[in-house]
Amino acid sequence: MKPSNATRASAFKVVFAAVVCCASVLWVEQPGLGYTPDPPPCQPTTSWCDPWNCDKVGSVDNPGKLSKTSETICVGGAVTPPTVSGTTFKKGYKSTNCQDDCGNEWVEGQDIDYTPETSFDPSIPGSFPNCGISNYAAKVKGVTGDTDCPTPTDTKDVGTFTVTVVAVTGLDPELADQGGLEPGSDPPTYWVCPCPGDVIVTASSCPNLTAEQLPSCWTFTGGVEIDKLHHKVSKEALLNGPVTFTVTAGTSTRTIILKADEEQQIYRSYPWPPDCKYDNFTGPPETDICGHFVSVSCVGAIGFPWWHLGHYEYYWDGIRVGYCYFYGGENAFLFKTTKHQCRILRTWHLTQELTPTRWTRWVVTKFDCVTFGGNSYNCRTAPAWDSGWGRPADELLNEGYPENSCENRGTPFTPCPPETP
Repeated sequence: MKPSNATRASAFKVVFAAVVCCASVLWVEQPGLGYTPDPPPCQPTTSWCDPWNCDKVGSVDNPGKLSKTSETICVGGAVTPPTVSGTTFKKGYKSTNCQDDCGNEWVEGQDIDYTPETSFDPSIPGSFPNCGISNYAAKVKGVTGDTDCPTPTDTKDVGTFTVTVVAVTGLDPELADQGGLEPGSDPPTYWVCPCPGDVIVTASSCPNLTAEQLPSCWTFTGGVEIDKLHHKVSKEALLNGPVTFTVTAGTSTRTIILKADEEQQIYRSYPWPPDCKYDNFTGPPETDICGHFVSVSCVGAIGFPWWHLGHYEYYWDGIRVGYCYFYGGENAFLFKTTKHQCRILRTWHLTQELTPTRWTRWVVTKFDCVTFGGNSYNCRTAPAWDSGWGRPADELLNEGYPENSCENRGTPFTPCPPETP
């Protein structure tokens, strides 16, 4: 007899319920069914990776810029190389294949970072012994501390660093025809005519730079500064003493000395005729390089038919510096110049009275053509005149001078000077 539908439904519910209730059981032993249990999942205990593969080397993205592009120093000096800032890189990449003891496989990857390294071509030396201009190409590349992939990046140009090394090569005065080099002088010494105006001393450099381009290590001393290449000194001021000019640039230096043209040791004589016969006669002037002059004029003479002798007057630049107080005696019109006839420094006039019946009298008139201090008069007398007395006291080449000069022989007399004739 077949079971009813209700009986079948009740039996299905029991079986379904049994299956549902036993879903969490791994396996149910039911005779005759033949089920096999699932193994438990693998839990890895060890993993390992192959050596890294250097898949990509980085590159310079932006080389950056130099902290300075030029520097000017003095010969023998050194520079601090410029630094590079703003460099950026495209990163490199490395990878490796990994697995574990459960048989799992995967790939791992990592970026490679870089830091900039700067170099110069050619290398910048530690010091610069020679003057000139040198260029150094700055280059940058990326280096990494990654020991697996240590290859640096490519190298890129950053810019050019220019080093100008300055030396002083010359120091020269502009003298034209009013000075010259003293032969054999060391340091070079130049005599200068003490005329109005300035001497400009010019320094020259290697390489040839303007005053504005010279570095602070360039120094120029002596005289008055015009700029770093030019100094000056008044020519007339050299009468107060020599002036030294020195230019230094690192291990190079130049020195010169300027001095006023030295005095002659002896006086020069102004040529003049022995008799003053023509009034207003003026002899040709004796002129120095600076343009000063001495001259002698005949004053008070009367010519034919009365023939009355006049007297001579001595002038420097139109200033009377000597007067013939006595007739028929010794007259000497002298002037002292510098060695190269640059300038008349002093005038000296001796006028002397010689008579057979009375003592000899004489007047020495001196004038300083540098200080313009006015005439000085020295009136003296003696029973007799010695021809060895007739020169200025500052001509020390004469034996027994200055004692034997007429400026120091005899005794003073008054009034001095005597009345103008």
